[in-house]
Amino acid sequence: MAETVPPTVDLDYSMYYRNWHSESPEHVREMVDCFRRYLSNWLPLEPKGPVLDVGCGMGFTVLALRQLGFNDCRGIDTDTSQIEACRRIGLDAEKVSDSIAYLTNRPNQFQVITLLDVLEHVPVARQVHMMRAIHNALAPGGRVLVQVPNANSPLAARWRYGDFTHFQYFPD
Repeated sequence: MAETVPPTVDLDYSMYYRNWHSESPEHVREMVDCFRRYLSNWLPLEPKGPVLDVGCGMGFTVLALRQLGFNDCRGIDTDTSQIEACRRIGLDAEKVSDSIAYLTNRPNQFQVITLLDVLEHVPVARQVHMMRAIHNALAPGGRVLVQVPNANSPLAARWRYGDFTHFQYFPD
């Protein structure tokens, strides 16, 4: 019996996201530097194979992965305006209406999949499906990097309720 996956929610996230991020070269450079430093501790030592950033936003992680030596980097997002921002800086980014379906249709394809500050935006009923789809899309020996907000942080309530697209936070 096939699993039933609840439907996705189609939101324009850019209205909120652009409160914190811009496309200015200075801001992009700062964000990419930050992600490059952060990711370098968690990535395989030898950059090889395709890499996917799920919920790529404006592409900061994809750019950081390129700078870390990964040649085949791409991003997916459900928000059209985020994908347009990626494309304006020459990134391979695709708008998808259903990230779970996208991942499910790409078994064993990616050496690394990043899911940074995205899972909390996935409706709770879809979160396990999302993680299964990511596992399915990883190549043998592949690696997934997941970052979620810490519900035990002193700032948890601010981040939880400051963004209407958050469905859940995770305790450490």
